[in-house]
Amino acid sequence: MTDAYRAEPDANLKKESPATEEVPTRAEGKSAALDVLLAPSVLKHRYVRGVDKSNIVERPERIRAVLLGIAGAHGVSEKMTSGSARQENQDIVSMLSSMSMEERESAVRVLKTTRTLSLDTPEAALVDAHGYAGEPAVYSLSTDYAPSDESEPGPSTHFARVSSLAAKAPHEAPGTLPRKAPSASLDLSDATSSDGEGDDRMHLCEIPENLPQGDLYLCGPHSAGAQDTSDGGSREAICHALGACVEAVDRVVASSKATCPVHWSEQVQPRSRGLEEEPVARSVPHQPAKRAFVLSRPPGHHCSGAEPSGFCWVNNAVVAASHAYRAHKIDRVVVLDIDLHHGNGTQALAWRMNADAVEADQQRQAKLASAWRQATKGATPATRSATKAAEAARTPYEQLLHEETLVGPRAQRLFYGSLHDIESYPCENGDAELIRNASVCLAGAHGQWIWNVHLDMHKDDAEFEQLYQTKYSKLFDQARRFVRETKALPERTLVFISCGFDACTYEYPGMQRHGKHVPPQFYALFARDAVALANECADGKIISVLEGGYSDRALISGALAHLGGLADLPWAAGSWPRTQAPWSLENVSMLEKMAKRVTASAASKAVTASACRRRPVQLAPWLVRASEHFASYQRACGIAAQPLESTSQPSTPRKAVLRGLDLDLVTPSHSTAGGHQLRDRSVRRTRSHASLWTDGTPSRTRARSRAPPEPVPSLPWTPRKQADPSHLVPGALPVESAGPATPMQPGVTRDDTSNMLMDLLGRLQLQESSKVV
Repeated sequence: MTDAYRAEPDANLKKESPATEEVPTRAEGKSAALDVLLAPSVLKHRYVRGVDKSNIVERPERIRAVLLGIAGAHGVSEKMTSGSARQENQDIVSMLSSMSMEERESAVRVLKTTRTLSLDTPEAALVDAHGYAGEPAVYSLSTDYAPSDESEPGPSTHFARVSSLAAKAPHEAPGTLPRKAPSASLDLSDATSSDGEGDDRMHLCEIPENLPQGDLYLCGPHSAGAQDTSDGGSREAICHALGACVEAVDRVVASSKATCPVHWSEQVQPRSRGLEEEPVARSVPHQPAKRAFVLSRPPGHHCSGAEPSGFCWVNNAVVAASHAYRAHKIDRVVVLDIDLHHGNGTQALAWRMNADAVEADQQRQAKLASAWRQATKGATPATRSATKAAEAARTPYEQLLHEETLVGPRAQRLFYGSLHDIESYPCENGDAELIRNASVCLAGAHGQWIWNVHLDMHKDDAEFEQLYQTKYSKLFDQARRFVRETKALPERTLVFISCGFDACTYEYPGMQRHGKHVPPQFYALFARDAVALANECADGKIISVLEGGYSDRALISGALAHLGGLADLPWAAGSWPRTQAPWSLENVSMLEKMAKRVTASAASKAVTASACRRRPVQLAPWLVRASEHFASYQRACGIAAQPLESTSQPSTPRKAVLRGLDLDLVTPSHSTAGGHQLRDRSVRRTRSHASLWTDGTPSRTRARSRAPPEPVPSLPWTPRKQADPSHLVPGALPVESAGPATPMQPGVTRDDTSNMLMDLLGRLQLQESSKVV
């Protein structure tokens, strides 16, 4: 990047308070540890090929799983902080639950952003990355949907061609668009997908033949020529993902300044069930955080200057870095790429930008030398000594500012460090050049700062931790060396994470065909170390940009852990056994079920309350809280969702007996180290689940004959089968949620009335005795 610094307007970043109001100072504003930027058009982005037969596993809907992980982080935070003290602090918890988002202290904010970078009238930062004169776009614009005359060259810039292809791509799913009549020579094996309707019609491809057919797709706008339609088109998603990355840069840089004013942005706020009529996103005065997490999709790290691939049409991180230079003079950028796949596009762009920086800085040094000679020409030795003394008295930052007044800013230099599987895409086919590029390690030679680390297999968590400490964390050592040897200044340095969750253990096995992966805890650990690096060398400025990740469980667990590490939440620190970690598979599974119920609840809003009460479900408070956040994210993007509520169980023992429950729901629950809520079975159980088959509940007994039953001797109980008690008793929690239980031996059957009375008296006595103990 050789252009001189040019200040650009920042109209979309913030909406200042009205002129009649006094702008709050930094001390008066509210701040958080982390800002999450969500663009509704990114969540609405759609996949329209139908039943896919190519190698495409990416879906725009994957962003929903990341939001579920973010919602889970909010829920887990409350779960970990309340824990066993929930009953003692019930009043406080209730008060906090009723407070709005801005009234509660939250380490994480989710902000709705609509900022966009146009592909048709591109900003300079987009031109820097994808409009380079030496990298013209030469791929075809002809597709099966819209054949074009190849004699017309078309636009030479990559972003202009992407815009053209996206405008011509189909908007509807297969089977709803007019199709060409299939020719006799059509090879169905080359078709990209089926229409999913059970006939022989095939979805025509929206990608030119000379681009990778197995890893690119586009969804077009609703109407021809439309630019921003909010209907799931790829062009709008790409533009808004870029805009969110640029806004993140502006926010973290502004936050690092001592005179940063309070900003006004739409903050997504959770609402409990029953308050859905209130807006879920509204403008809130706040201070931007120094850390940001951008939910950008399509990903970007496989896209170079003019070659899209690997689901990537533009390079979000590099465009953001270029914007940081042009708008804020950020001349040192550290990019840490943690994805199963090598970010070949980002490395190629970093290589080209560093090569240009070497040439630009050589010219700059020559200008500085000339300016020095002119300033000291004809000066006396005393004057020269005074000039040198003045320079020596300046701080490095003051010296840089002085030099900028003479010859302009330094060129931008990038460090690119990647942790990836060398056997996976794009190196999976054995291409020698791609393998060499994904293995390069250069620390300043020829002006290049590239460091690649390959993932290794591990047998257990102990072996992984050793790998992390001895191999993977070397990326931070090399980043620090880059900062030191390029004379980076904290005011002009920014750290990026290109974060892909496809290396997570819970990713699809087909994606991790070579057995290389990392546990979810890696994303928390790496984020914490990256934050430490940013605090050390960049005034705390760090932005994480979403890249890969395809399994919902990989995205949920990885996002949950990564968010905890970025926000420096206490539960994200240290080592966790996998079964007890906040991102455990059990917690992830519970979040998945919660998300389905949030969607189903919105779809079945017409169900009467009485029908819902017939099948009450007791939910953990942390899941209810997570559902409130998740539903708010969906609704902020125009997607129907209803938060859940914990249906309270009967408050009196008699009602519990009449409903067939043998649990004392008034007794406080206990929590395991992993956060499970376990009932004290030694106090609560007076009849076993198995005895319900012999004694029968009052409701079952009434259906039988009124004749007195014959006495049944007390015998050792032999279970008929290992059944889930929740299937036997309405309202009871499943075994895996309620914890292990040891059934008691069934006693002799008694009369219904005496049975209930004795049951009540016995349980009340047990409650009183337990309180005394």
